[in-house]
Amino acid sequence: MNPENDIELKKAKVPIPAKCWTTTVPDFSQGTVLCTPEDFEVEVIKGGWMSGIEAHGGKLDTEKSTWNVLSCEFDYVNLQVIEQIEGKHTVMSGDYFL
Repeated sequence: MNPENDIELKKAKVPIPAKCWTTTVPDFSQGTVLCTPEDFEVEVIKGGWMSGIEAHGGKLDTEKSTWNVLSCEFDYVNLQVIEQIEGKHTVMSGDYFL
């Protein structure tokens, strides 16, 4: 059996480590997300696009490469914002990575 021709193997949903170089492009029209604890009133931009290079696919299609903040937490002691983000890298061929 040749793994290159095995359709089931190609459909396997397995994690593939990604190496990429990106720049985020904020979409200010989406508004902001208030971080916890809310008493500090720290907010971050809710989402936007990404431009850059995905090692497995090449140049990102910025209009189709999006990111969204699900939640954020402000660490007052270390003065850091920790965000939970979901996104989709879409390369110029139309392939995408979640």
